[in-house]
Amino acid sequence: MFKIILKNKNKIRFLGCLGIISFLVFFCGFSVFAQVKNIVIDAGHGGIDPGNLGKKTQEKHVNLAVSKLLGEMLKKEFPKINIHYTRLTDKYVDLHYRSRIAIDKKSDIFISIHCNSMPHENPNRKNVGGTETYILALQRSDDNLEIAEKENTPITESDKQFFLKLKKDKFQEENQILISLHQQTYLENSALLAQKIEESFVKNAKRQSRGVKQAGFAVLREIPNVSVLTEIGFLSNPTEEDFLMNKIGQKMIAKSIFLAMKVYIEQKE
Repeated sequence: MFKIILKNKNKIRFLGCLGIISFLVFFCGFSVFAQVKNIVIDAGHGGIDPGNLGKKTQEKHVNLAVSKLLGEMLKKEFPKINIHYTRLTDKYVDLHYRSRIAIDKKSDIFISIHCNSMPHENPNRKNVGGTETYILALQRSDDNLEIAEKENTPITESDKQFFLKLKKDKFQEENQILISLHQQTYLENSALLAQKIEESFVKNAKRQSRGVKQAGFAVLREIPNVSVLTEIGFLSNPTEEDFLMNKIGQKMIAKSIFLAMKVYIEQKE
C-alpha cells in the first residue's frame, strides 16, 4: 500500500512539474524571442581537426573565414547585439565547450558553419553540390546519428566522453519528456531561421539548396535556444571548392546568411 501511495505521489509531482513547464513553454512562446541580444557564431572544426578535405583547402579555414565575415556584417547592422565566437583562430575547440560558450553567453541564436563532402567511394562525389541547413532532431535514428558522427567526429578524450554520454540514454522517461518540451519551444523558430537561410542561399548566392533537414548534432543537442548548423557547400565538388575558397564566394555565402538572420531578427523584434 505504501509503495502505491509513493508511486502516486511521484506521478503527482511529475504532473505538477509538467504543468509548470507547459505554462513556461506557452509564456515563452510570446516573450523569449521578442528581442535578440546575443548571437554565437561557431566556425566548425579547427586546429588538429581539419574537417572535410578538398583538393586545395581544408574545411576549417573556409568555416572560419565565413564566420568572421558574418560576424562583421551582423555587428555593423546590429551594434546593440553582442556577437560571440567559439573560435577566431585556427584552434581546436571541444564539442562540449562550443555548447558551453552558447550557454554562458546566453545566446539567443547559435549558428554553426560547416562545409560538406561526399565519401570517396561515391562515384558521383565530384558532381554532388548544394547547401543544406540542419536543426536538431529530437528522435535519435540511425540515419541522423550517422550524419552527426560524420560532422562531429570526437578528437580528444573529452569529446569521446561527451559524445558517448549523448548516445547513451541515461535519462528517466519523465526527464526525457521535460527536455523535449524545453527544446520544442525553440525548434519551430530554429526551423524558421533555417528555412530563411536556405532561401537566401538560392536568392543571394545562386546556390542549389538541398533543403532544411534534421539530425542529432552533438553541438546542437546541448543548446537550449534557437540553433542551426549550415553546410555551405561540398568541398568534394571542385567547382564548389573553388567558390568556397574564393573571397568573393565566401562573402556571398556570409551575406546570404546575414540577410536571412536580418529578416529573422527584425521579424522577431
